[in-house]
Order: sequence, then structure tokens, then C-alpha cells
Amino acid sequence: MRALRETFEGGPELTAALRNPAFSRDDKKAVMMRVADGLAGAAGGAWPTLEGLLSALEGHGRFAVLPAICNRFLELMAAHRGETRAQVTAARPLSDTQIDALAAKIQEAVGGIVKLDITIDPSLIGGLIIRVGSKMIDSSIRSKLSNLQTVMKEVG
Repeated sequence: MRALRETFEGGPELTAALRNPAFSRDDKKAVMMRVADGLAGAAGGAWPTLEGLLSALEGHGRFAVLPAICNRFLELMAAHRGETRAQVTAARPLSDTQIDALAAKIQEAVGGIVKLDITIDPSLIGGLIIRVGSKMIDSSIRSKLSNLQTVMKEVG
């Protein structure tokens, strides 16, 4: 499921094709079976399960929901293992030391095992945005500048 999710994240055109009504169900099934063949070979035997899922989705014309199914499955598995996912957006790549320290601090705050999903967004200028569940901490310079701009508009 992780590899399937990464396939969708790496190729937004795949998601767009599955949602495009101009493609027939047979076309969508052919594309997904080729994707599944590649993933099954890499996974070393996950093919029957993946084939069953794809067949069920194809039978109901629901290929477009496959990315959401992948995400939800991975969320449920993480919860089953007692893991919490934290989305971290940084202005520049973090060192291994910084990642370990950040994970330790978040674990301290939420308890349990924390897995970090780190993305880089240079437009933050500096700092981090951390999301754990519905909570968000935005310490980016971009947001601080935006807040300062709002305050300056109110004063002037």
C-alpha cells in the first residue's frame, strides 16, 4: 500500500487519468493492472491482494478513490502499531540530528511512537510547520512576516 500511495504521489497524472471520464473503465483497468504488475514484482508476492482490491474497485467504477483507500489503510495500520504521524514542512532539508531531536520533542508532547513525514518548502524562508492530527504549530518566518504585515495594516 505504501508503494501504491507513492506511485500516486509521484505521478499526479495517474490520479487525473483515473478521474477522467473520457477514459473507459477498460482503459483505467489496463493502466492499473500495469501499475499493479510493477508493484507486485517489487513487493514479492502481494499481487493476489492487490488484484482483488483493483478488481473490486473496477467492478464498481471506483478507481478514483484508490489514493484515499491507500492513505486510510496506512493510517489504520499506523494506529494499530501505536504510531502517530507528524507532517513537518521545513524551509530547507533537515540533518539527521535535527530530525531525531524533532521526533524526540514531538514524542514527548504526544506520547507513543512518532513518524515524521517531512516536506521541503523554500517559500517558508525559515522555521517549520508541524501538524500532528488537528494541531498545527507554525513557526515559519513566512507566517511571522504575514502576521507583522497584518499588524502594520491595522496600525496604519
